[in-house]
Amino acid sequence: MSLLDFFKNEEERKRDHYQKLYQELQERISEYSECIAEVNGALSSYRGKMPHASSGSIPVNDFEPKREQLDEKLMQCISNAEEKRSSLTAARQAAYDRYVYYRDKANAKAAEGK
Repeated sequence: MSLLDFFKNEEERKRDHYQKLYQELQERISEYSECIAEVNGALSSYRGKMPHASSGSIPVNDFEPKREQLDEKLMQCISNAEEKRSSLTAARQAAYDRYVYYRDKANAKAAEGK
């Protein structure tokens, strides 16, 4: 708590808290989105190179079951990350709603004081 917070009422402190929380969640959502986009790009690039392998060749036959298993695991990780991003988005919206609530409450209290 800073020295300036000492002069703020409870609504103003909560308003500032929720504003900061909203901004932090926005940063985390951006980070998740960048990571998901990077993984999806790498996966697309990888899959684009796979058709060049002959499906009848022996090394591909040995490699194929493991590749499918790892692809499934990767897709599950991507799905989990997208779910996490969705929950962060919901939390960001809730923080913004609380910010607006306390902003309006602080403004009303300031108007009463004048």
